[in-house]
Amino acid sequence: MLTLPCLCLLRTSEKLVPDYLCCKITLDIFRDPVITPSGLSYERAVILEHMEKVGEFDPITREPLHLNQLIPNLAIKEAVQAFLDKHGWAYKMD
Repeated sequence: MLTLPCLCLLRTSEKLVPDYLCCKITLDIFRDPVITPSGLSYERAVILEHMEKVGEFDPITREPLHLNQLIPNLAIKEAVQAFLDKHGWAYKMD
C-alpha cells in the first residue's frame, strides 16, 4: 500500500501539460497560438488549414471566422514558454 507522501510524489511526477497550453484541434502544445473572436485559441497553421480545406468557420463554435479575425495570442505564447522553461520534456522538436 502506498503512503500519502508516495502518492504526492506520483502526482507531481506525472508529465501533464495543462489543457490551456494545447491546441483544441491537435491537442499538441502551442507553438504559434492565435485567438478567435469567440475566445478560443488554436495553432495558427492548423486553423488556417481548417479554414482552407473545410470552411471559414470556427471548428468548435461553428461561428463564421475570417482570416483577419485571427489575433496572435501572446499571453498563451508566454505561458507556454514559461511552462517549457520549467518542463523541457513537454516539447518534442520535429
